[in-house]
Amino acid sequence: MGRSSSSSSSSSSSSSSSSASEEGGEAAARARAREEVQGRKRQFQTVGSDSEEEAAPAKRRKKEKKKSKKKRKHKKDRKKEKKRKRKKDKKKKKASEEGNGATPEKAEESEEDEEENPEEAGPLGSAIRGIREFVAGGKPVGETVSELRAVQTFCALPRNERGFILCAAAFEDGSTLLKQLPERGPLLKAFAKDAQPYSLIYGLEKFCLIQKPPLTAKFALVLKALYDDDVVEEEDILKWHDAGVDGVDPDVHKPPAVDAQASAAFLAASEPFVTWLREAESDTEEE
Repeated sequence: MGRSSSSSSSSSSSSSSSSASEEGGEAAARARAREEVQGRKRQFQTVGSDSEEEAAPAKRRKKEKKKSKKKRKHKKDRKKEKKRKRKKDKKKKKASEEGNGATPEKAEESEEDEEENPEEAGPLGSAIRGIREFVAGGKPVGETVSELRAVQTFCALPRNERGFILCAAAFEDGSTLLKQLPERGPLLKAFAKDAQPYSLIYGLEKFCLIQKPPLTAKFALVLKALYDDDVVEEEDILKWHDAGVDGVDPDVHKPPAVDAQASAAFLAASEPFVTWLREAESDTEEE
């Protein structure tokens, strides 16, 4: 009886010890699992931190580059504005010293004209503005033509620019050219008599050429208006046309801007009127 009780007690103790050992193993396993999870989290955090640290300098460089570019642009704009202001002040001072009636407003307008139209820049632009004041002031045509010769010589410009200087000064722009032709007829006629008629035609050709868009299609109407108002004769128009078709006539001097390609377009546009003039001249000779 005593042995049975002792055996039962020993078996119970062994069972309790085994259960405690299993529980301890499971706790250790859970602890290891938690540690592994924490380790992986720390690893991911380290990788993320490294990526951010690597990306940060690139972002800073990009931001600094953008800022530097904006600063350079601002500096360039300020430099351009200062240059423009110096140029404007110089023009105002020159106009004031010359005492020719030019106001600061006119000086500013002339600067804007130069920016919009390169032909209005430099000595050529000065000559155009000078004659424009003469024309706007209602000076006699003979006096205006004399002043044109003097201005062309003073500005050291070639004689073949006289016609263009006169046209650029006498006409507002291409859109009003045909309307203004009758009004400017006496002045144009005086110039054609003083210089050469084809110099006037080439001056008008260059004036029409630099308009935006060029007045190529309307040039035949310009020639007809000159002919109808007796500003030029038919032989003058034919001489201008033949010099363009057959090559440069030594007596006909084109302004620099009237190149061969541009001249060919004007010649083609004026061909119907030139043909009409030739046929009219032929009929007159037969009679």
